[in-house]
Amino acid sequence: MHPEQWPDACTFLTDREINALLPGHENVERTPEPVTVLDPDFMSDDNLTGDAKSGSCDYQIHYSADRSIDITITITTVADPETVRPHYEQERASAIERKTKWDFVKSVDVGGADACFRSGSDTYSTLECHRGPLAFEVSTSGHVEIEGVSEDPNQVLQDRLQPEVVKTLTGKIG
Repeated sequence: MHPEQWPDACTFLTDREINALLPGHENVERTPEPVTVLDPDFMSDDNLTGDAKSGSCDYQIHYSADRSIDITITITTVADPETVRPHYEQERASAIERKTKWDFVKSVDVGGADACFRSGSDTYSTLECHRGPLAFEVSTSGHVEIEGVSEDPNQVLQDRLQPEVVKTLTGKIG
């Protein structure tokens, strides 16, 4: 699918879904970002190089002026599942190749996704998944203490929130 026809990543999470995932916030801002896609077969008649205008979205969930959580969803591929699967495997192999002694890459089982892996470091990681015709990344960051949780808030966002975002998103993919 040509990137101009890709879905708008800012429509992936509704206000209602965000309220279910992160109750008690004051407001949500969505900031779309373009994703540039380079077709490895750029000389073909059906060249798929181009920009997906809203291929990535930063959801900024504000609790107060100095407390917020960001969820970023970035589409990496939209194609038939037989094309998406090898692209996902190539991304995983590339993440393994790039990792340093401070980084990790590990498979993660998330209900609803065909497959997922987490890559990053102890302080920041991305969950990359695919389901059917869509491959995507979910990352989170935050400046908020989570009531009743003594764990590192970033770890909680990565371990608990990212998989819930993936489940919500994959529930919409046929």
